[in-house]
Amino acid sequence: MNQQELQALMKSFEATTLTRLEYEENGLRLVLERAALPITAAAIGSVTATAGAAATALPASPATVPGTAIAGAVAAAAADPAAPTANSAPAGGNYIKAPVVGTFYIAPSPESAPFVTVGSSVKKGDTVCILEAMKMINEVQAPCDCVIEEVSLADGALAGFDDGLFRIREL
Repeated sequence: MNQQELQALMKSFEATTLTRLEYEENGLRLVLERAALPITAAAIGSVTATAGAAATALPASPATVPGTAIAGAVAAAAADPAAPTANSAPAGGNYIKAPVVGTFYIAPSPESAPFVTVGSSVKKGDTVCILEAMKMINEVQAPCDCVIEEVSLADGALAGFDDGLFRIREL
């Protein structure tokens, strides 16, 4: 990744509401991260990315990554953060929400049993699903002791940032 592609990626990242982006290709690993910005109903649409972005590139072999492909992926992931998506959690009710954009998997592998099913009781910190984003596996954990009342996505579906994955009832 050359200097121009890195700067384009950082600029695209700052224009989104994402708080962390990890990218890895051909031995090059790049992590962009910033403090989370509080978003209130009144602030949606007027929030600007004021937190500074920090980039860390680990030593690797030279890689050529089209900057437009990376910038396009970042822009598509946060094209309009105020617009509801098909999987957005409706107002009301408690949901376990997606911390990242990624592919939703209810089980650790296709031949394994699901982490949870409707009616499952889970403890705070238990893994309820995984989200795969750019070949990175992110375990999603229960934020509290709860009962799973609804699984909102099909296995293998794309989850957007902050989409409701499970409707829950706190214990």
